[in-house]
Amino acid sequence: MQARNSAWILSGLDKFYPVPAFHLFPRRFIVTMRNRLAIFTFFAAFLAGNYPLLAQNTNLLPPFIRHRSDDDHWLSVMRSRPAFRLKEQIMNQVIRAHLEPLGTSYILPVVFHIIDTNPASTTDQDILNALQDLNNAFAAQGQYQGGMGVNTQIQFCLAQREPFGGNSKGITRTTSFYADMDQDLENDRLKNLIIWDPTHYINIWYVKSIQSETYPSFSCGRWIRHSEAGYATMPPAADSTDGIVVTGFGTLLVHEMGHYLGLYHTSQGLNCANTDCSLDGDQVCDTPPASDIMPSPACNQPVNSCTSDTSSGFSVDVPDMITNFMDFGNEPCHNAFTSGQAARMKAAITTQRSGLLVNECQRPCGENSLAAFTRDISYPVVGQTVNFTNNSTGATQFQWFVNDQLMSTNPQFSYTFSGVGKFKVYLKAFNGDPACFAGYWENVMVNCGVTARFYPDKRVIASKSPFYLDSVYFTNRSVGAISYQWLMSNDAGMAEQMISTGKDLNYTFLTPGNYLLILVAVNGACTDTAEPFHILVQDPTADATIGFTASNC
Repeated sequence: MQARNSAWILSGLDKFYPVPAFHLFPRRFIVTMRNRLAIFTFFAAFLAGNYPLLAQNTNLLPPFIRHRSDDDHWLSVMRSRPAFRLKEQIMNQVIRAHLEPLGTSYILPVVFHIIDTNPASTTDQDILNALQDLNNAFAAQGQYQGGMGVNTQIQFCLAQREPFGGNSKGITRTTSFYADMDQDLENDRLKNLIIWDPTHYINIWYVKSIQSETYPSFSCGRWIRHSEAGYATMPPAADSTDGIVVTGFGTLLVHEMGHYLGLYHTSQGLNCANTDCSLDGDQVCDTPPASDIMPSPACNQPVNSCTSDTSSGFSVDVPDMITNFMDFGNEPCHNAFTSGQAARMKAAITTQRSGLLVNECQRPCGENSLAAFTRDISYPVVGQTVNFTNNSTGATQFQWFVNDQLMSTNPQFSYTFSGVGKFKVYLKAFNGDPACFAGYWENVMVNCGVTARFYPDKRVIASKSPFYLDSVYFTNRSVGAISYQWLMSNDAGMAEQMISTGKDLNYTFLTPGNYLLILVAVNGACTDTAEPFHILVQDPTADATIGFTASNC
């Protein structure tokens, strides 16, 4: 039997993998699936049986792709909360009503928090170089000159006044194992180490690595998973953890600053909707619609993922703007903001982040002094004495405060922590006039000696016995513990129960559902509980209907 002039159509498939009409079957049929995983399992099996070379070539797909930003993941989590959805709606209405043309310039204060096991390895000059690159990108100058970008008239300065009124250089250093952090589990713990008033400063935490996952999809018989190198909070969620986390600088920091100032990805929504360009997609009319997050073949070969461009004023359909800083998947190509993006960011500054307009870019007084210190124990336990080494310059007198209580006026300082908690240690350095001073502070985290930590190798899977099984490996990296308890529950009838006492956990999920996993780390009477981890286990089984519409034999 030979098939002639026949085709098979898989509904919904093109969202993940564009499929041509294969002339392979003697009958034309249409399949609809409740879950994409089942359809791709079928497709992969079909390829393996009929076109083994093509099936083997699917292995060329990268299993884990590292991208610069995970803000769409962050948005999807936040949008599950009705209060946030309302805030976001109001924010966008206000921004649209206050779009600013080019003309007014703004300078915003930033503070870099270097979080590392050896924070001194990142020098002040490294930070100054990063700041210069950030300013060049927003001004379309330096290496970003000559492209399609505009001068946004937004610039940034290292904060010269710290939150308590003293001279500062806008750089802090904290020794911590949260230099390698998990976005879902340890965002709060990272930022609890040090944060300046987020209504007046742009906090930038510089870490070494971020455990994360975004845009997981099942394609051609395997999962494609993306991680990110940075993330930022957008204006409607400005709170005590507001700011930017990055593992590098350059266009990564530029991209995240765009999110922080109210910009979405140019592919926001992953569709080509363009009925009203001020409401659809990234809500900026001079960026063409885009629905693709995968890299183009080259910077001079941009894909064209949408054909709805002319609906928003483009005279002809144009390729995706992969040179835009807010593009998702073409990092080496990024060099431009548009006029519309500049107007949106400036409106976000004046309406959503107006506290940044307070001048923190000038020192409060004329003394050329800076306060700084290091300590000999990064994570003290109750009853332990920490020795603080004064590294201040340009000052002769000192005051040491613990939780705002004056403890010493000596140049050096030691303190014994008698309880569990967070302790603010503040150093005030000055000369003759105590009203003209420099300040530096850290939060000292004191516990009983155990910190529970872990991360998963996957965050979204599809699994159901006996059709298709998948597992997640949870790597335990707790500190100070000698025994462990893994507790799990779900919304499909599983009450909280202990499922393992091993160090790491490799768990196969038999039932779809929303799962909650908790790790308790123990050493004698000392325990710590990690943040609860939520994992979505989707249903991989098919809900299919087959309709035969033609037969040519």
